Amino acid sequence: VSVSVARAQGDIVLLRIGDTPVYKSEFEYYFNRSNCNTSQEFLEDFIAYKAKALYAKDLGLDTFPDFITQRLYYLQTLEDLAKKKEPIGWRSFTESEEWLELWHITCPLEQHASKTDETKTKAYVDSIISVLKDDDADIGKIGKTLWIPRHYLLPEWEKALAGLSQGEISKPFYSPIGLHIVCWKDKRSGVKPLDKDFGSEEVQAFNHRAQEIEDALLVMALSMNQPVSYSEKDLEEFYISHRMDYQWDYPHYRGAVFHCKNKKAAKAIKKQLKRYEHHLWDEALSQLAPVYADSYRMESGLFQIGKNKYVDKLIFKCGSFEPLSEYPCTFVMGKKLKGPESYKDVRGKVEKDYLIYLEKQWNDALKHKYKVEINEEVLKTVNNSGNN
Repeated sequence: VSVSVARAQGDIVLLRIGDTPVYKSEFEYYFNRSNCNTSQEFLEDFIAYKAKALYAKDLGLDTFPDFITQRLYYLQTLEDLAKKKEPIGWRSFTESEEWLELWHITCPLEQHASKTDETKTKAYVDSIISVLKDDDADIGKIGKTLWIPRHYLLPEWEKALAGLSQGEISKPFYSPIGLHIVCWKDKRSGVKPLDKDFGSEEVQAFNHRAQEIEDALLVMALSMNQPVSYSEKDLEEFYISHRMDYQWDYPHYRGAVFHCKNKKAAKAIKKQLKRYEHHLWDEALSQLAPVYADSYRMESGLFQIGKNKYVDKLIFKCGSFEPLSEYPCTFVMGKKLKGPESYKDVRGKVEKDYLIYLEKQWNDALKHKYKVEINEEVLKTVNNSGNN
């Protein structure tokens, strides 16, 4: 249906990722929801995103119960919107898929629910089954109905439906999301009827929204099952090979600002710390006599000029400050730095850049795995309004 609608509207293949075609309308849908100004600017990110979703499928992540549960939930939500006459149509599918029209009642129940909650839920479902035994009962008014591809089903649903005749209601059964009863009302292979109230544009809008949700779930599943990992050594080596990218535009000072109650405390602190490296100062200060424990306040770290008024005045000879009333004696200890001494001095930026580097490496590997073919002439007709 989606292919037929696309052709009827003049939609054409914009690119292929591996054997998977991407139509112009889908690309425009994504493009219009991005922050990019041009389609060319958006293209690389789009290809990388779709390749990740494709890779997740190849890994079989779309068969995991958590993924199936979430996808089922969102499909049901979209179907509910359709019934409310929202501007939305039916889900697309391939000709080889078998679709089921399912009626179901689902009572959410936590996997580790208390015995009391489980008993109440079971009693509620049993009461519904009793009502449905009445010949005049209208199941359409009691439960929910949706069309869904068979391979989208949770394993528990598939098992419950096995052996049921058309219209026969299953016994209550559990899944990771709760307690259910189901029946199938119709089966179609390769054909899913369109609601007469929906036009081709609404069908296409639904297709794109459903695909967007599925892609997002696939990419999320991929990130959870193959998380990015790296070590401190990786960051250090990356920093060393890109050292010039991390030079500072402004001078820095590594050390500490001390606010002391009197000169005696200041002198004791200076004497104690001059024998230790900066990273051992906390330990060294703990060795001072208890009498000095409440005699000072300390600000320690890496200070850029313009970020700390005490360092600015005492080290960089600019600005001014008023001493603290309770700790009037202020001094600094440390050293000026023209540039980072190690990756740890610029760790945040190094880590961010390294993650970008890893992302590019991954995207390049996926592009190598899935050959990308782009119809440049079609790409020229793409704009951010979705119209030619």
